[in-house]
Amino acid sequence: MKAVNTLEYTIKVLTNVSFDKDLFIKELSKAKRKLLPYDLERLNVWLVEFLQNKPELHSREFDFSY
Repeated sequence: MKAVNTLEYTIKVLTNVSFDKDLFIKELSKAKRKLLPYDLERLNVWLVEFLQNKPELHSREFDFSY
């Protein structure tokens, strides 16, 4: 069985639930609690690129600044 790192798994889950904004935000909130700061930075880079083609998902919930 191949081990999948937490960031890769998070991106896979977010991609799969992107059809539902509320579910996407819920999973993103979980990721913000679980991921290490370095992975959060990488997730933010992925998120910016991913959301360019998904304007229906735009939300203030995606702010990674603390």
